[in-house]
Amino acid sequence: SSVSRDTMYKILENSDTYPGVEVQPTPVREYVKGEVGAHLIGTVTPIYEGEYEELQAKGYALNDTIGRSGIEAAMEEELRGVTGTRTLVKDSKGTILEETETKAPVPGNSVVLTLDTELQELAQEALDDKIKELRALPATSGGEFANNGHDVKSGSVVMLDMTGGVLVCASWPSFDLSTYQQNYTELAQDPDNPLFNRALNGTFAFGSTAKPAVTLAAMMNGILTPTSTVTCTGKYMYYDYAGYTPRCLGRHGTINAVTALAKSCNVFFYDTGRRLTIDPINEYFRLFGLCEKTGIEIGEATGFMDSPEYREANGRVWAAGDTLQAAIGQTCNVTPIQLATYAMTLANDGVRYKTHLVQSVRSYDGQTVSVVEPEVVSRAELSQEAIDTVRQGMIEVVKTGTARNYFSGRSYTLAGKTGTAQVANNKSDIGVFIGYAPVEKPEVAIAVVTEQGSSRASAQVAAIMLDAYFDSKSEGVSPTPPNQLLP
Repeated sequence: SSVSRDTMYKILENSDTYPGVEVQPTPVREYVKGEVGAHLIGTVTPIYEGEYEELQAKGYALNDTIGRSGIEAAMEEELRGVTGTRTLVKDSKGTILEETETKAPVPGNSVVLTLDTELQELAQEALDDKIKELRALPATSGGEFANNGHDVKSGSVVMLDMTGGVLVCASWPSFDLSTYQQNYTELAQDPDNPLFNRALNGTFAFGSTAKPAVTLAAMMNGILTPTSTVTCTGKYMYYDYAGYTPRCLGRHGTINAVTALAKSCNVFFYDTGRRLTIDPINEYFRLFGLCEKTGIEIGEATGFMDSPEYREANGRVWAAGDTLQAAIGQTCNVTPIQLATYAMTLANDGVRYKTHLVQSVRSYDGQTVSVVEPEVVSRAELSQEAIDTVRQGMIEVVKTGTARNYFSGRSYTLAGKTGTAQVANNKSDIGVFIGYAPVEKPEVAIAVVTEQGSSRASAQVAAIMLDAYFDSKSEGVSPTPPNQLLP
């Protein structure tokens, strides 16, 4: 493959010398923007020796290529088409005397994605800029380790529409598909692991972004009402007799659920989690898509949900303090796309849709073959009172709470939640932001994760993405026209 023109002409001009050797043009992938959505589009490779026998039965030739990852692999049957055949009659020297087409080839279909290329490109640039900024920060403060994100390892952005269509799914670091083959060895050896898609396969503790789900679980189980209060003195003293007094990041006084969400008060949720118990907490996490596969076509991690049953099966014990930690998002590891699904489900008042990257399939001549319809996966039975309480709390997060510095003066209304999850000593925390907008009639849900970054950095990236989405609408420009193939 990829022979020079000189070689081609020598073969053509000396066909008598090389019987059985022909020159054939073959189609190749051309990547218009090879770095945009590389993890999602995926790669193609030659067929390997060990798999040829099985693929031969499906009509593959030994020199065919096959989708190996991403959409290339998931939609291989739609993309590849059907190979044609021809019969050649040659003389003893290999000269073709007669050529007959015995089976016409069928071109493969085109797969149209929900992905917005301009937003996807912006997300990748925003992550790259933010991570470079974080890595430039000092590693120590006052002689001690600086928990400021200077040791950030990765970043992810996922943005969904309200029926699970993936508009953005960005993972840092990434790579360029157009140079993937040449650079594979370097990419595989890179300590930042750019070939790994964190947005779909990275699993992270999600910190205080767990609190909206815990609030809903508590209200639907009769543990909380909109007027219920807890007094925060900076420590939770219920287990003081056992020497266990987990802390809050502030002293918030006597507060209700809305204020607890806005200020992200740990003491309020320690007490709520203790009274609620772990099973309802985990039940609502699952209802909102956490530690559950979202359904995206190209594969994803499930995540990890800790529980008393899991501990017992592994010879360990679930302690009372573990339930407190579950209520502030420290016992589950979830993927960024699950967090975006969670935000979408909050926006939909408990209705969760299957996520999908494929919008439709079209024939070679542009006719629609199939369209992916929205699919409801689950419905959380929620009272309007519970919905309104959590929504108001998430609005206050952005207006007066932990994210107030990042979204002031916006033209759109936003409901959001910040999260910070501890990793280990001498490592910066995981930073998370989830949200949806506009509040009155939600259009998009977003999740941003910076691994060993900060919730500040994640919220700032989210602001860039939401601003771009709504700016394009106010300017009357659709970021990428729907149902339109790219060049």
